[in-house]
Amino acid sequence: MEKNPYTDEYFDALRQFIKAAGLTFNKFADIAEINRSTFQTILNRRSEPSFHFRKQISEAVMFILATSSQNDSQLSQAHQRLSAAKIRLVNEESNRMWDEVYPVKKAAQNKDFDRLHTLFCQLNEEGQAEALKRIEELAFVPKYQKKDGE
Repeated sequence: MEKNPYTDEYFDALRQFIKAAGLTFNKFADIAEINRSTFQTILNRRSEPSFHFRKQISEAVMFILATSSQNDSQLSQAHQRLSAAKIRLVNEESNRMWDEVYPVKKAAQNKDFDRLHTLFCQLNEEGQAEALKRIEELAFVPKYQKKDGE
């Protein structure tokens, strides 16, 4: 799969946040409970960040903000930039997912896909992951499965 064009922006913003927080990359990796080597590999853009990785990053960022003893405008600006970059990264992933689903939509001519897409895009990253899990669960419930020829 092609690299998400917003990955670089996300990592640049993450680097800026870590610097504004006065941390080393290794210290940030420790706070995020991410293996230092794995963190460096992903930070150096040799790998796309997974949902789990970004969740750990978000939790570490929130911990740093909550425990910061100073009202640092540079840290706040870096956090805003990181948040905006993460939103663009996730939205691009969502759009790519729907681009893959669209041919199915067109073949089925099902208007509910538009509604589903609109609702899905209103969710944050964690909500989108949960929505996908729930749809997968429903697919295994016999009551909701299509019968042959449907």
